[in-house]
Amino acid sequence: MTAIIASALLATSAATGNPWLAEWDTPYGMPPFKELKVSSYVDALKTAVDLKHKRIQAIVENKEKPTFQNTVAPYVFTDRELTRASRVFGVLFSLERDEDREKASVEAIPVFTADASKTISNIALYERIDAVWRGDKSGLTEEEKTVLKRVHDSFRRNGVSLDRSKRERLREINGKLSELSLRFSKNVLACNNRFKKDFGVDVSDYYDVIANTDDRSRREAMFKAYIARGFTPGEHDNRSIITEITKLRIERAKILGFKTPAAYYNELRMAGTSEATLEFTEPIVKCAASAAKRELAEIKTLFDRDVASGKLAEGSVFEPWDVFYYAEKLKKEKYNFSANEVRKYFKSENVLKAVLRAAERLYGIKAKQIDNSNLYNPAATSAFEITDADGSYIGVFIADYSPRPTKSGGAWMSLFNKQMISPDGKNIRPIVINACNFGEYLSPTQVVTAFHEFGHALHGLLSQCVYPTVSCTAGYSEYNEIFSQINERRAFEPSLLAEYAISDSGEILNADLISRMKAADNHCSGILTTKLSISALVDLKWNLLESVESVDPEEFERKVCEEIGIPKELVPRHRLAHFKHVFAGGYTAGYYTYLWAEVLDRHLYSVFEKKGDVWDKELSMKFRKTFLEKGASEDPMKLFKSFTGDDKPDIEPFFKSRGLEILK
Repeated sequence: MTAIIASALLATSAATGNPWLAEWDTPYGMPPFKELKVSSYVDALKTAVDLKHKRIQAIVENKEKPTFQNTVAPYVFTDRELTRASRVFGVLFSLERDEDREKASVEAIPVFTADASKTISNIALYERIDAVWRGDKSGLTEEEKTVLKRVHDSFRRNGVSLDRSKRERLREINGKLSELSLRFSKNVLACNNRFKKDFGVDVSDYYDVIANTDDRSRREAMFKAYIARGFTPGEHDNRSIITEITKLRIERAKILGFKTPAAYYNELRMAGTSEATLEFTEPIVKCAASAAKRELAEIKTLFDRDVASGKLAEGSVFEPWDVFYYAEKLKKEKYNFSANEVRKYFKSENVLKAVLRAAERLYGIKAKQIDNSNLYNPAATSAFEITDADGSYIGVFIADYSPRPTKSGGAWMSLFNKQMISPDGKNIRPIVINACNFGEYLSPTQVVTAFHEFGHALHGLLSQCVYPTVSCTAGYSEYNEIFSQINERRAFEPSLLAEYAISDSGEILNADLISRMKAADNHCSGILTTKLSISALVDLKWNLLESVESVDPEEFERKVCEEIGIPKELVPRHRLAHFKHVFAGGYTAGYYTYLWAEVLDRHLYSVFEKKGDVWDKELSMKFRKTFLEKGASEDPMKLFKSFTGDDKPDIEPFFKSRGLEILK
């Protein structure tokens, strides 16, 4: 970088006195949560935007020929205060949501949209970036080439070449979409809290609870309330919001030259096109639905037996709220196993220790618990210093497993601080958080979730990139999911279970119970895969619409399920009116990526299995250096080939692992 640009980039904002913008002189660079007042957040954003554009102006005024080092490299650091403040606020918003944060989120929208509009309208900046894009790239590293493409794509996909009126319309659309997404997620949270109030059950525990609820009328009430979230007329009805979001996404796609929102979003995913995503997803749905029909027929025999015995009234009909209850009964009959049998062995704090222990066995990293008294919610969190085998510092990991009314449902990984090499040469290490909604004891499914989210955390913690544009989990959504899903595979490895699956009385999960648990692993896999894959297909087809005039979301969803042959007893895992991945997350037209990632992760894991030791240290370190340390800085399929030696993934391990047969 030139001296002028470097000086501009290193200019700090501490003089403003706003803690959101100051360089945080705290242990580990932890955000000073007690000082970060919501009331000063929006002002911080405005100041950060001004700083950003002063830095951009320094780049534009540089008289030297545009190069990566004097244009693209400094550009990606121009918004570092803005990004850091908004990242920390966003994480806290999902964990400790309240009226003040909701108000600040709304007030922040015009600041972000104005910033984006001003950036995209800076033709002089774009011309310099475009000159680098069109120039000789032979001297760039693979990471620099990826960053250059990302930056150039961001301008292209935000309408830099459009006339002013269209750019202004895009600004309006993006601002309105931000507002609508906030309303959508607020309504989902309200529906989840209402469900908890009515039934005493967190939505994350719904499937485990309904599978073990003998009272059929209660099961019916729970089922109907669960699937109706966001669809019920009234204050928290999301149907009109879905329609409005989709109308705006369609308009935006067409302004930018794309036929549909799906085409717009999937351009930058590994599949590349909507056609390719459909070709991948539809066969999985059909295969799963075929298996689900056989499984439902077997489950129904237990229901019919209860009717015949008089336990259920004569003429009773097998309904959706009976599926998981009788599936659980069938599991007990076939495998002499119930998930409730093993809960006592999976205490939350022990599972957390196991997650960290597995990472130590694989990658040599160490976790030391540290003081969490200055975190945003000390009572709900645990914090760990993560170091490498040689004692060098890697980052901080925070576990927030406690459910509460202010916290979004589900489970996710976020970053309070992202890994990068700063303009003055410092390796900024990450602060990573896993947020889950667990009780004191976990079901096997929740154990898998804990390992899944820590797979994302490892991708963030072990990153060794230069630029924040591609560090940590900045890649394709399906690429990121590979590392979460492959981390799941070790959750129930016998040698690890022996270390953590211990009851409060000291009883260790015995070999017989482990054997029965694993035998039941693919029980009703067709049903579970159907619910997952049909959610992906509904998402895809909804976002392939070119108009949503007179399209009812609920009827659309029903029709997609009917046309591909989903049994009437099954509903999608996520219905449109509470599908946060699609309407308030980063998975629009991309929920299929969980399946895509599973195909890749199963192939990658088979390399370990063929080695004969899924804990093999040499292979694990190769995996770490090939994938985890590189964030999203290189082409995923090139890395896949370098690790496996194969040109493309084999889909058979995916079907085999789920106990499904490929339809001919």
